[in-house]
Amino acid sequence: MKTYQDLEAVKGNETELKNFILSAIQEYINSDDYKIATESELYYKNRNPEIEATEKIVYDLNGLAHKDEFSPNSKIKQNYYFILINQAVMYTLGNGIAFDNEATKEKLGGDALDSVTRKILTDAMISKVGWGFYHDNKIDYIPYRRFLGLPDEFDGSIKAGIWFFKIDNYKPLSVILYELDGYTRYRQIPGHDLEIVEPKRAYKSIANVAEVDREDIAFLNYPSFPIVPLHNINDQSSFVGVGNILKALDEMLSKMVDNVSQGDLIYWVLRNYGGMSENDAEMFVNRLVKTHTVQVEDDGDATPHQLEVPYEASEATIAEIKKALFDGMMGVDTAQIYSGNTTATAINAAYENLNIKEALLEYEIGDFLRRIFKVAGIPETESFHITPMKTINSQADVQAVIAAYNILGDEATTKKLCELFGMIDSFEDIQRSKIADGYNAFKSNENAPTSDNEGEGE
Repeated sequence: MKTYQDLEAVKGNETELKNFILSAIQEYINSDDYKIATESELYYKNRNPEIEATEKIVYDLNGLAHKDEFSPNSKIKQNYYFILINQAVMYTLGNGIAFDNEATKEKLGGDALDSVTRKILTDAMISKVGWGFYHDNKIDYIPYRRFLGLPDEFDGSIKAGIWFFKIDNYKPLSVILYELDGYTRYRQIPGHDLEIVEPKRAYKSIANVAEVDREDIAFLNYPSFPIVPLHNINDQSSFVGVGNILKALDEMLSKMVDNVSQGDLIYWVLRNYGGMSENDAEMFVNRLVKTHTVQVEDDGDATPHQLEVPYEASEATIAEIKKALFDGMMGVDTAQIYSGNTTATAINAAYENLNIKEALLEYEIGDFLRRIFKVAGIPETESFHITPMKTINSQADVQAVIAAYNILGDEATTKKLCELFGMIDSFEDIQRSKIADGYNAFKSNENAPTSDNEGEGE
């Protein structure tokens, strides 16, 4: 594993630095984490490379293997992995991130902060880590499989990194080396050495117009490394632990469909076919599958008998595998909730694991944001709020908040209702509007004519 200190050791020699960059990229691509992230992303995109490559094999009388051209070979790929990752992301960040100080969110990209943080968290759950690049008062998302962070050997913090991109093996390799004091762009044409295409430059520039005909530009960097990691729970891909469950579920679904449709589940009793060899019997079945007809002699007979499909056993096995998947991912199987008349207590219990997962993810998001604060020059004590996006049983929550009005007071009650409705960013505006409405109502009552005034007017 390459580190920040390894980079520092070769910075005095340009040739060694270029070799270091290329070797670090190759080492990263060959790492277990990178391979897991690659496979995890395939499953997230509803791909299963193992089942896609699976072919059925039959053996002839000589023991030679041949591709089975007759039996069904279903390749079903469910998308529960996609559903469960997005369920956790949207449950955690569906209502966005709210700040007590509205100016703070604007300094981090405004409303775009919510969508980019969702992308970074999604990548972290798929891959292990999601990367956010703070610059120009916004955060950009960098895919895990295109960025190699170089940690400090003494405290583990990321102090440099290498971004790389290559569309295929016959196209150029683009590289950006990010350091504390700026970034350098490189490119390697196939068959050539890695070359600098843009010398190191600072992360930001500020123009100061001192005179009418003269402009000074100050090149500045950030107080800490501007590319910040958002770690997944346990600092590993969500695929770890559930990968085999996903594969087993795809395989079981495919086999169940094959069992229902394949002709192997029908066997034939042939009378007066005693002279038929095993090879002839195989040809008989293959011809039957192709033509759906049987030719018999006058005294011959071919009677089909159907075996019972083990559907119930398959269905029970699939249900158990699916439950193991949802339990392993700490997700909620909404089909189970909506399938019957479920009580509010049962619904809350079904969401317990997801609530725990949301709390763990919120901790990682908080750590990510505080690192971003340091880069952006925002106090690390700046307060922010993440409210889970609960889509069911919200009426009971609203009633409970309203019932506590006399204890919470007007401002706290309004704030909690805004959180429940995903409107926390509008809290200040709502409060100002309520205060203005109250003031106008007071002035209206103050200026209203009294009964004594009415008498004097007469």
